[in-house]
Amino acid sequence: MYNEVSTNVCTKCNLACTVCFGGTAITCVKCKTPLYFYNIATTSCLNTCPSGYWKDGTDPANPVCSLCQGNCLTCNVDGYDCVTCKENTFLLVGATGDCVTTTADCGLQYYGNLATRLCTLCNPLCA
Repeated sequence: MYNEVSTNVCTKCNLACTVCFGGTAITCVKCKTPLYFYNIATTSCLNTCPSGYWKDGTDPANPVCSLCQGNCLTCNVDGYDCVTCKENTFLLVGATGDCVTTTADCGLQYYGNLATRLCTLCNPLCA
């Protein structure tokens, strides 16, 4: 419930919200499960998080969309394990899931593949 200032009456929150400051879906402070709270500025409750964010259920009572770190365009569980990378970066496949900015950052025997945006193993025939 929130106080409707114009009428000074307590009014129910939007169905998506458990706590709100207005009656629309973009005035939520906390969301009903299984929705995720997105962005302090937009105060929306979403089914899925947009690109650049991950579903953070660290606090099961208040799941949120948290920002992916570094050059991740999309990321997994902790925000650091990149699935895809921002433009002009390459995904370093393996244990780290990092996005690197140059071919040299891909490491020895790897190159930044412009078509796939992945750090790709060099052909063993190349010297």
